[in-house]
Amino acid sequence: MEQHDRHIYRRMIENAASGLATDSELRLSVHRLGGWTENGWWEAAICRPEDTESLMRGDMVTGTHLTFEDRTELMAWLAAIGTVPADAIPVRWEALAGFTCAIALSQGTHDE
Repeated sequence: MEQHDRHIYRRMIENAASGLATDSELRLSVHRLGGWTENGWWEAAICRPEDTESLMRGDMVTGTHLTFEDRTELMAWLAAIGTVPADAIPVRWEALAGFTCAIALSQGTHDE
């Protein structure tokens, strides 16, 4: 992932986090985009919990998302943009479908 792309993703996440109450957190949510098999398309969203459905619909809300084909792409994206999920990302695709956890930005710049 290019530096410019990493910066854009991080900025979207920072914008979603701005103004959050101290007892609130951003969420990572993973959804299937079709078919119930291991192969296919997935979507991950990072946003405020109340904005997940709107972001997945394509509404203009603060947050970001990624369409991916397998777990390794999701893991690489999360690492590249410097996010830290509160829970381990499931290995089995059945457990990945509908997976949700808190997520935070790491303190590094990730612009190298």
